[in-house]
Amino acid sequence: MPDHIRALGIKTLALVIFAAVLTPMFTDLGVGQGIVIGAALSIIAYAAVDLLILPMSSNTAATASDIVVAALVYWAGVRVFNGADLSVWEILFFAVVVGVSEWFLHKYLAMYVLKDRGNAAV
Repeated sequence: MPDHIRALGIKTLALVIFAAVLTPMFTDLGVGQGIVIGAALSIIAYAAVDLLILPMSSNTAATASDIVVAALVYWAGVRVFNGADLSVWEILFFAVVVGVSEWFLHKYLAMYVLKDRGNAAV
């Protein structure tokens, strides 16, 4: 359990920083809303991708899944807070930044956290 808490903490820190920096750049929302979006994305992606998809597939498949989840959650989060649409390029940029960080996090997860859950591919 402490390994999962540490991994979720690392993931949350990264995603909150990305969202807190990029959200005010792309929208008229503030850093606070970016932090909320990043935290929500962290919890959703950890449960859906890191605990379900990564142990059964490859790092590439899990990273692609994280990119899709990041794009959907970021788009929905911005819509919830101000009803505005983001451009496809803004959503894609955010999702790719998240995907790059997730590639490395998945390697950490497979080596230290999910080692007892079968062969999580790195």
